[in-house]
Amino acid sequence: MNAATFKTIREGLGFTARDISERLDINPRTVDRWEAGDSPIPAFAVAALDEWEARAAEAVEAWAEAVEGDDHPFVVITASHQDEPPRWQRAIAFRMRERVPRLTILSEPGD
Repeated sequence: MNAATFKTIREGLGFTARDISERLDINPRTVDRWEAGDSPIPAFAVAALDEWEARAAEAVEAWAEAVEGDDHPFVVITASHQDEPPRWQRAIAFRMRERVPRLTILSEPGD
């Protein structure tokens, strides 16, 4: 995987470089070097990103199925959703709008 692909997928998942470094237990500058193309992206990082991308696709499917058939479908972005930051939830909600165009996205105060 090249640097641009890695960064684009990371951003599309709603993760910051710091989120990735914390999840992989590495120095944040390491992610910066990967994304700048200064260091090769190791297989473990590519595998982790692929796993998170698959989880995102599963979340889109699950959330979309949960509101399927609703007259006024909505999702709520929360600060306490299973260890996933609100940025990730917003990225999933954005993807859901492709499946559920009239989806309303709500958030708890402060999110």
